[in-house]
Amino acid sequence: MSLADFLTSPVPDGVSFIPYGEANLYLRVKRKTETHRLVVIFSAAATRAPDRRAPFFHGVKISDVLNSNVLLIDDIAHQFGEDVSIGWHVGTRDINTQQIMPQIINHVASQLDATDIVLAGGSAGGFAALYYGSVIPSTVMVVNPQTDVLRYYIRHVQTYLSSCFGWSEGEDMRSPLGDRIVSLPPHLAINPLRRAVYFQNNDDTHHLERHAYPLLKALGGWGGPRDASHHGIDFYFRRWGEGHAPMPPAVFADCLNHILSHGVEGVSEAMSKSLGAQPA
Repeated sequence: MSLADFLTSPVPDGVSFIPYGEANLYLRVKRKTETHRLVVIFSAAATRAPDRRAPFFHGVKISDVLNSNVLLIDDIAHQFGEDVSIGWHVGTRDINTQQIMPQIINHVASQLDATDIVLAGGSAGGFAALYYGSVIPSTVMVVNPQTDVLRYYIRHVQTYLSSCFGWSEGEDMRSPLGDRIVSLPPHLAINPLRRAVYFQNNDDTHHLERHAYPLLKALGGWGGPRDASHHGIDFYFRRWGEGHAPMPPAVFADCLNHILSHGVEGVSEAMSKSLGAQPA
């Protein structure tokens, strides 16, 4: 099924793939007929191994407990080399995911009669949720996101660029990306989100200093791990593990269900309550 066919056809439950260029766009839909809401979860970095192949969906287990339809999206970059673990849902030289994905999400939402969309993700998936939230009317929830691709660990960035864009060492890393949005602070400063929740683990120094603080400052805030709200984004700094620890899946699901039922107000209290209920 081509992209054009997909965009004019009913959306099936389960895993779908859309051939596009040299790869496939992988989606997984969990339909729930009693709701008019849709949660979209973007995959983060994949754990690569010789016997593991795309798709790498994040959120499969929590799909069952979310009070909404669910769309899971794998990062197409995962198909461009076993050493490519991360791609931020930006695409490749010949596949501009940032142009394609809004069409797919809006079509799925229409087919599921979803009037409310929540975009979510952690780490690289958080980058994607923040970006796509700037072009799709939605609420956004992210955990430990990157906010600037080129400020991430250089080895991963160079692997992605060389495998997906044909970048060569010595070349400016920005040049092969063309008009892709890879730095969110300036982008979100002029393209504000409708409403967003940004959870950041206090113990994750890299993501605090190179991603959270630059975004805060671009939106008119200050650095430092303190709660703040700017340009529609509510920032919450908490500790739930060491370093770049993901939020526990049950807590992630509880926060999403709170947003689905009550909006973003009170979500930090819901997160703290859920976190306190997790096994030590």
